[in-house]
Amino acid sequence: MLSKLNPIETKISASPAKGQVQKPQYNKSYSKGCIVWYRAVNLQSDVQKIFRNAKKMNEKMPIFYKELNRVRKAAITFGIYELFQGLSKMFERELVNSASSYNTDATAQLGHVIRCLNLPEYKDYKRDIQPWTTQQPHSKQGRK
Repeated sequence: MLSKLNPIETKISASPAKGQVQKPQYNKSYSKGCIVWYRAVNLQSDVQKIFRNAKKMNEKMPIFYKELNRVRKAAITFGIYELFQGLSKMFERELVNSASSYNTDATAQLGHVIRCLNLPEYKDYKRDIQPWTTQQPHSKQGRK
């Protein structure tokens, strides 16, 4: 049976010069799988994961922003722009109802996220919401 198959033709390319690295013809992708929200439970679990990370903002700030941007990009891809407004309102409610469970830095971060979710420039797929950084006060040198 194998004898009936045509032999595979191989192209022999010139070997690269000594010291040069030859790139492979294909690119490997190590990215995560895509988000699928074909059931409401899937979307709900992604939103709950964001809020769990928000409650532990001190230890999990990078994970919080990574998950927030992952869900935000999926919403943009699926055209669910109402999710931005919904998340913003849920974060506002969370701050009002559970203000005592957040420290001042986490409260500032959530306020920043609320502002960003309401701004039109963050509905761009290429622009991520970055952590809010406090600016250090300028030194008072030169004052007498």
